[in-house]
Amino acid sequence: MRSLITAEFFTNTIRSILLIAFAKYLFDYTGQLWAIALVFAVDSLVSFVIPLCIGHLVDKLGSGRILRISSVCLFTVLLGGLVYSHLTGVDSMLVLATAILFNVVTPIVRMSVFTITPEVAKKTHLTSANSQLQVAVQAGQLFGLLVVALIMKYSGFKEVLIVAVFASAIALLFYYFASKDVGISHSAHETIKFSSAIAAISNKPVVLLLVAASLDIALISVFNLFLTPWVFMYYDGKPEFLSIIDGIYAVGAIVAGIVGIKIFSSRALSPWIGVASQLFAITTFFLFSIDASTILRFISIFLFGISCTLSVIYFNAFIQKHAPVRIKGRVVGIRRVFASLYITGSSFFISYAYSVGYGFAISFSIFICLANMLFLCYWIACAGHQKSISKLSTIYVT
Repeated sequence: MRSLITAEFFTNTIRSILLIAFAKYLFDYTGQLWAIALVFAVDSLVSFVIPLCIGHLVDKLGSGRILRISSVCLFTVLLGGLVYSHLTGVDSMLVLATAILFNVVTPIVRMSVFTITPEVAKKTHLTSANSQLQVAVQAGQLFGLLVVALIMKYSGFKEVLIVAVFASAIALLFYYFASKDVGISHSAHETIKFSSAIAAISNKPVVLLLVAASLDIALISVFNLFLTPWVFMYYDGKPEFLSIIDGIYAVGAIVAGIVGIKIFSSRALSPWIGVASQLFAITTFFLFSIDASTILRFISIFLFGISCTLSVIYFNAFIQKHAPVRIKGRVVGIRRVFASLYITGSSFFISYAYSVGYGFAISFSIFICLANMLFLCYWIACAGHQKSISKLSTIYVT
């Protein structure tokens, strides 16, 4: 488990650095959200196909092997971008191409980590294991924010790639240590057909569970979409404020991970934490639409980081514990598809709203969060989590 945690720290250091770098340099080149939204959209549209395919391969070949392959691909993409920048220099197409390829590979790494976690942690400790991973993820993100703030102040995109290549090499090494002893959880003749798995998952309780589990993933993308406009509107475009805002979220997420380890290792999290996550997102968007104090905005972001991370921990542990081993990869794949569709739609609608006016974009984002809250309240009130447990435990596929 320690090797996986270490690898996740370095991988999310890379993600944090590149998320800020991609947003800044693409916004600098275009002055609009469209280029940033295009990266999110391509990631989401490609992810509409990739998760199901990768989920099938994870179920067939094992999460360990797919994790090793995807981490090599991640290193190759970043190294290729660095070589290209050295040969021809940095331009908008390099930034865009690197962003797109990076966002194609990283979902595969995330899916592999998700499915390998139950293999390296006991089922009774899944909440604690996911909490530890979230601490590593957010600590890596926080460290990445500090690094990228320094790089963008004194250097450029090429130096960003140098640091990312170095960190990805370390992550690759620790992913290998974490996965080398993890094989396939079932024998080859037990691998079920793709169509049979999808048919088994495609029932109302499980579909509603996976939709509910995808909302926080999509919400984080909406939050990230606004980072650059907020900095330009309220903080004179100073790049260090990108790191400060994202860093406050990361600190909240680290606190949530520690709480998950200390308190919820032996006590169940409630699905109502997902509703709290949406509520604090609404508060954050609202405070950035009025003449509120910076302290209030930062407190709201901090609370959003805590609640959103606890919600992610809850749904991750829930799916890892209850999804049948033989189709776990495809269950995760469908969850990612739902999140990708949501991210694609919301990114383009918010970008269009932003071209009309900032207030319109914020209003639309708040509307999205309210819709999410209503759905989660309906799902919880109808005992959706209990129905999904019952349905997942009775799935038998041939």
